[in-house]
Amino acid sequence: MLVRPITISSKGQIALPKDVVKHLDSKVLKLEILNGNEVRIVPIKDVAGRLSAYAKNVSTDDFNKIRAQAWEEAVEKRFAKENNND
Repeated sequence: MLVRPITISSKGQIALPKDVVKHLDSKVLKLEILNGNEVRIVPIKDVAGRLSAYAKNVSTDDFNKIRAQAWEEAVEKRFAKENNND
């Protein structure tokens, strides 16, 4: 069993030691809360398979429209911030 202490940052983030990441053999993880105060970190090997459950009835065209809209909003937001700082 591999046991390593970690700390939680002020932003609520954790950093996993390299040897733990290497042992998990995945950079996509799932956190499971057990018994109210225990956390289990589980590697997800097949990302596409895991995400397909969320896709449901979204077509490629729908996805492309959503992505384009999100991109436009991000660009507008970025330029609005830059213009306010001038």
